[in-house]
Amino acid sequence: MIAACPKVGAAPMVRMPDAFESSIQKATDIGALGIIVPTVDDALEARDAARYSRYPPYGRRSAGGGQYGQIWSGLNYRQTINDNMLVTVMIETLEGVAMADEIAATHGVDVIILGNNDLSSFSGWAQNDPRYQDAIIKVHDAALKYGKFYGNAGDQYLHGYTVSDDTRMVQNGPACDGWKPSGRGAKPDEEPVIGLAPGARATAPVTPSRDTKPCW
Repeated sequence: MIAACPKVGAAPMVRMPDAFESSIQKATDIGALGIIVPTVDDALEARDAARYSRYPPYGRRSAGGGQYGQIWSGLNYRQTINDNMLVTVMIETLEGVAMADEIAATHGVDVIILGNNDLSSFSGWAQNDPRYQDAIIKVHDAALKYGKFYGNAGDQYLHGYTVSDDTRMVQNGPACDGWKPSGRGAKPDEEPVIGLAPGARATAPVTPSRDTKPCW
């Protein structure tokens, strides 16, 4: 699937099982241009995600081998990939929320996104609980404070959510990728939409620094 991406202008990303060097090396060597690391709890894990995704002098990715050289053959891969790699970390636990500033301040992390349902699961708070709302605002503020993209776990959070206006990246899973079976009435599983009433506008404490809204 990754090998087909250059032919259709797609930028392949891989959701990682962890931020281990061995895992990230496999994803980058097969040609991924971005990684998503879930359940990041601290700055050390965020640092590992960033540094193992890029070559020296900015990172610790080894030369390795794989198809990346063939599928991205139209450019100088080694000289350009550090600038073209997108490192996304997910905050889904209260530990991650508590360390949001340190995670967002990590050099080489490009995007901070919430695992909205998992944050509710790990915390035990419903998504309309004020404590949950405070948690997502803390993550949101940390991301914008350090110039990172802020995002959520599904496109249902692009509207009607407490900090929807500042969402710049959406992670859509296999059930929410825009494709729906025809003729069978099947619908993707969706996370609940909570927060502000439809049409209401949140007042963000920090102005985002970028205007694009990539959806991966």
